[in-house]
Amino acid sequence: MNTKNGIASLDSDVADVLEQCVDRFGNALFRFAFARTGQEAVAEELVQETFLAAIAGGKKFRNEATLSTWLFAILKNKVADHFRVQNRRVSEQPLDRTPDGQPSPSTYRDNPEALFEADEFWETFHGCVDRLPNKLAEVFILREINQHSPQEIRELLGIGATNLSMRLSRCRLALRECLNVRWFDQSNSTKS
Repeated sequence: MNTKNGIASLDSDVADVLEQCVDRFGNALFRFAFARTGQEAVAEELVQETFLAAIAGGKKFRNEATLSTWLFAILKNKVADHFRVQNRRVSEQPLDRTPDGQPSPSTYRDNPEALFEADEFWETFHGCVDRLPNKLAEVFILREINQHSPQEIRELLGIGATNLSMRLSRCRLALRECLNVRWFDQSNSTKS
């Protein structure tokens, strides 16, 4: 990644912090963006925009979350913005829809890969991740997005194996419930 090219022109303190952030989080941010976009150049651009937004909004960072969580939140917004702009430019062939406007279940039953290519699914998924409590979102991002080992996550967060296991389990259950309700329309909760 060429994120370091313009660093020399910044104030030396800002440049040092930015260079440390690029070294520490750049690859993980790139993997996250590339996994979402599937395009190396777009992923690099989104990561650069993330660091620029972090510099511009640095005073907004209040240590309420870890630096990595904050950077990933910025990147998630950049990815979402990218797809919004792309969706405005490109009119895709419409999916089979039910009378209420939802994608037809047969669309994904007949072609499960279409689920992972559907922007609607990823918007719903990211919405579900955004709804997770910070402690759960943090371990999810570190484990599933950044692909850190459980040992690395425990050391990074200063938590034990049981705590990590519990957080990951709760995270998966919360994501499953959210996707059941918001995507698959199969609420597990009983109606009273």
